[in-house]
Amino acid sequence: AGPASVVLGFTTALGLGARLLAEVGEAMRVLVVTDVVDGGRALSDVLGRVPPGALAGVACLFERSGAGQAAQRLGVPFVSLVRAD
Repeated sequence: AGPASVVLGFTTALGLGARLLAEVGEAMRVLVVTDVVDGGRALSDVLGRVPPGALAGVACLFERSGAGQAAQRLGVPFVSLVRAD
């Protein structure tokens, strides 16, 4: 993750009263937060590291051309603040 994603993840966790984690356990609920989702490949890689059932949703600042489909295929909520088609 780049510096912008780390800052965004930390401030989101702080605002939610949660923790920014590098590893996820089975009993945890996870909200994946990032700055930009463009091709969806990096997002798919991250989502593949989250244990099944732990993923609560995905949020991003900027989504390019429906790149959030990786999250939607898994049946988890996906929210972007700005979307460019």
